[in-house]
Amino acid sequence: MPLLRAIVNEMAAGAPNAPAPPHRFFDAGWLGMRYAEVLPIPVAAKQKLLEIEDSLDRLEIIFRFLESKGLLPDA
Repeated sequence: MPLLRAIVNEMAAGAPNAPAPPHRFFDAGWLGMRYAEVLPIPVAAKQKLLEIEDSLDRLEIIFRFLESKGLLPDA
């Protein structure tokens, strides 16, 4: 969640891919969809993420991706 919040804060208001308010950083469905939209991943991968119906499954895949790229803070 802190990573997405930082990404959203860095985006210019009105940017074509900037998430529109209200920002629901504690809603698993909203969070996963926004990560899928803003992450620098191939279009086909974005589409597959967006098609996943279970928001927790989507977040798990995103978590593993972020972890593999070293984008998560050490716990």
